[in-house]
Amino acid sequence: MPGQTLSTAPKATVAQMSLKHWVTQLDEAGLLCRHEGQARVDELPQIMEDHPDQAVFVERVRDCAFPFLANAFASAEMCAVALGCDRRKSDA
Repeated sequence: MPGQTLSTAPKATVAQMSLKHWVTQLDEAGLLCRHEGQARVDELPQIMEDHPDQAVFVERVRDCAFPFLANAFASAEMCAVALGCDRRKSDA
């Protein structure tokens, strides 16, 4: 197409993980608060405030077809887990 250039540089690929796998990784790293009971939407902000240094995963939200995950990238340590990096070196 006119005006467009095509890049011939190889594209980097990043493996994607499922939400279930990501939640498991955060949980195993001690970075997750898992709320196993049902919660109402209006309760979610308080749950998040109660756990400011952790990701919050609510398995069942009332009248919602999917779970709720918040603050999953709230720290360098969480981002390091997402990228598969050494967490001890993530602050460099």
